[in-house]
Amino acid sequence: MKSRYSIITGIILVCILIAAGCRKKDPHYDFWWSDEPVIGIPVNFYSNANPGDKLLWDFGDGATSTETNPNHTFNDASTYKVSLTVNDYTRFMVQKNVMVGNQYSLNFSGVNVIGDTIRFSTNAAPGTSLLWDFGDGSSSNIANPYHIYGKEGVYIIKLRINGHYDAEGSGTKLTILKDPKYTNLITGIKQWRLTTRKIQSWLNIDTSTFTNDTFSIGYLNKITVSLPDTKTSKAATLGYNPQLSHDNVLVFTDANRILYFDRVMDTLCFQYNYTTQTRGGSGTNTTYYYVFGRTP
Repeated sequence: MKSRYSIITGIILVCILIAAGCRKKDPHYDFWWSDEPVIGIPVNFYSNANPGDKLLWDFGDGATSTETNPNHTFNDASTYKVSLTVNDYTRFMVQKNVMVGNQYSLNFSGVNVIGDTIRFSTNAAPGTSLLWDFGDGSSSNIANPYHIYGKEGVYIIKLRINGHYDAEGSGTKLTILKDPKYTNLITGIKQWRLTTRKIQSWLNIDTSTFTNDTFSIGYLNKITVSLPDTKTSKAATLGYNPQLSHDNVLVFTDANRILYFDRVMDTLCFQYNYTTQTRGGSGTNTTYYYVFGRTP
């Protein structure tokens, strides 16, 4: 009798185990996204949901989607609680924190002339996959590369992040100039004194009040010089102008000033365009011309 009960009990346990094994388990859903999310760049989302499953994505910023593999653009740097609900079952909801950062950018510095070193940099996080394009057929995959251009021209600088999007500032134009070579001849401790002052039609103007207008020109780099605050003009920074420069004449300009240097004659000609405002609001343009010779 006892053995009969044991047999029946054993059969019941086997049936229970078989039923438990045949019971369908709840699926395990998950989702993930592409690259490192940054503001302004679409983020692609993926999941392991089955074809035909009903999906509801909630991106945590008020936006939703029912697409299988949606992409979403976040407009602010923050941490968003992104969720995926499958087939309207809350027990099938997956939620994750998505950290969205600021878009990476690029910068470069240096004297942009042939043969000089240009330094490139980015604020991309360590470990980010980078691809620099210097616009002359050269490239680099390091974070802060150096590059030297061998020809003058306009180059388009690009930086690709994780093979997915371009950094902020990609497409910036970098103009490489010929080396002026003679900038050092007009700068430094060398002194220049006014010899002639003219106005508009090149009529000579009395220079007696300018006899002590002697000054030096500051050297900032090969293509940039600075003028002091004098009777002739207010302080200013002028850049090398390759379009106006030719042969023995080296030219530096800003919006209102032109500085010519004749290295053969060893003289400076300074042109200053000045606008005088009238009571009616209109302006009268006056151009002054000054010629300087080097002091003994």
